[in-house]
Amino acid sequence: MEENRSYIQQIYQGLKMQAVTLVNEGNISYKEVARLLGVLNKAQVVVWVKQQQEGKPFE
Repeated sequence: MEENRSYIQQIYQGLKMQAVTLVNEGNISYKEVARLLGVLNKAQVVVWVKQQQEGKPFE
């Protein structure tokens, strides 16, 4: 069970990094990134980008 949790966390971290990269390098809006990646709320993408800009780890 712990293996599955770790795997899911890795995938989730990858999703966050992909979202941040798309915003920072892709000249794509938060809303469009959320839509492309299946994130329900663009505000979550905003939080991830802000965390990355502040050098904080993703939660």
